[in-house]
Amino acid sequence: MALPADYAKDFQYLKEKSDRGTLNSNNEIYKKLDDKARNLPELRRALNSLKVNHV
Repeated sequence: MALPADYAKDFQYLKEKSDRGTLNSNNEIYKKLDDKARNLPELRRALNSLKVNHV
């Protein structure tokens, strides 16, 4: 999976939160990347691999 470099650091942060089970759908960084993923299929696939708590 080749994420755009601009989003790799933010995705890593989200992945760590996901792995701990503490990533919520209202997380500002998650919402920002989710919005950008509309036009970036690689980013969409990466976000879909995360465990997100919907609040």
